[in-house]
Amino acid sequence: MVHQYQENGYEQRSGLVLQLLRVGPHWVGLRHSPSLGLSLSLSLGQSLSPSATEAADAQAEAYDMRSLLLAPLIGAALGWSPTAPPRLSSRKAPPLHASTFGSTEEATENSSSVGGAITGMKWMPSVEPDDAVVDALMNICNVRRVDAFELLDTRWNGNEALLYETDAGEFFVKANRGEHPSVFMSEAVSLSAIAKTQTVRVPMPLHVGVLPRFGEFGPGSFMILEYLPFLPFGAMRRKTQALLGEQIAAMHQSRAHDELHLGRFGFPISNFLSLTPLNNTWTPAGMDAHDAWNLFFGRRLRDQANALVQDKTYGLKVVESANDPVYRAIMKVHDNLEYILEDAELDVSLLHGDLSITNIGAIKNRKPKTGIERPPATTPVVFDPASFFGHSEFELSTMRIFGGIEAPFWEAYFGNIPKRKGFERRIKAYELFHYANQLNLFGDPAASPSLSISLSLSLSLSLSLSLS
Repeated sequence: MVHQYQENGYEQRSGLVLQLLRVGPHWVGLRHSPSLGLSLSLSLGQSLSPSATEAADAQAEAYDMRSLLLAPLIGAALGWSPTAPPRLSSRKAPPLHASTFGSTEEATENSSSVGGAITGMKWMPSVEPDDAVVDALMNICNVRRVDAFELLDTRWNGNEALLYETDAGEFFVKANRGEHPSVFMSEAVSLSAIAKTQTVRVPMPLHVGVLPRFGEFGPGSFMILEYLPFLPFGAMRRKTQALLGEQIAAMHQSRAHDELHLGRFGFPISNFLSLTPLNNTWTPAGMDAHDAWNLFFGRRLRDQANALVQDKTYGLKVVESANDPVYRAIMKVHDNLEYILEDAELDVSLLHGDLSITNIGAIKNRKPKTGIERPPATTPVVFDPASFFGHSEFELSTMRIFGGIEAPFWEAYFGNIPKRKGFERRIKAYELFHYANQLNLFGDPAASPSLSISLSLSLSLSLSLSLS
């Protein structure tokens, strides 16, 4: 079920709420430093006020989550603590900058939404001091002057990528005119968690803020990150992929978060796979690893199957009832997970969560001074994560589905973490999860021959392996 809530007349899905989950006696928060970016921090032994605890219990019941704390307003400075909620950086709506819609009256009349795109009156980026992004750059990131911005890319989900040029250097900004800031906040937590392992490079998040509401749209949100100049096709280079294979294996073997996960599967906050809200509730402490992973992955697969028969805010209703063959086939795999996963060696690993060639880049390394060992020519960079603590093999499923990952990566990865018995059986079940997610996002596979073939193949292979 996708719960809805109302805030200032703006309907949002409950999955967009940043959820700060209690980890045993700890509260996981965010700490911001303009020079160091974000880092996960643990406030040991701090208790909440009775009203905050009651609010947490009420929200936990509403969203079927355990021990969560809902920050009253999800905002920008990322200096959250149990006694100090985030402060917002949004101001009164500044004038429309660079709008192409003519008069305000015409823009209001013509405002509409087509798919994920927003048309009509909307926030437009600028270099004016009253712009929300400029305000954050100057007051949070120690910038004194913003000289220019450039639109680098737009995505189907409404995200826009911008490059801002300032007196303090270049900054990368992700913006979405209609998305709740908790989406970027959850991404910032994932990036920070990966960075803490010191294994693979990520762009460091610096700030999450709110874009003003215009007409029928918004408020939106944005995230400021360090700018990393990606090399064209850098992620496709053989040496880059070989190094990435070693680094991802190292991330999966990292012990940096042992005190956080405590041997459990899950994550401190729930997050999103594209637009799909993910339930990252921790598995119970002390549970057998196989039982715990069956519980966690089984919940994820079941959620995807149930979403197929639901109307939802983030995608399409695909089938009419639970009697549909696709729904029943997915649930057949779900019901046989104990067999499918029985040979898995289940160490708890931090995962990127959405790792494919589309979320991998590479930057050029500087030449070292004379006498210093020459580093690799390029450094891999991963971005757009949906992290959680899970089974390392789950990470590999998206890399196989979407292509672009070549032999050097696999040789390096499996050279550090060898394939285990039953790998192909398990990877088909993990691929099935992602095919079902694509189905929920984009609809009937009959409208997409490639998706139909892939889904049918994954279903048939998973079923034959699980029931043989």
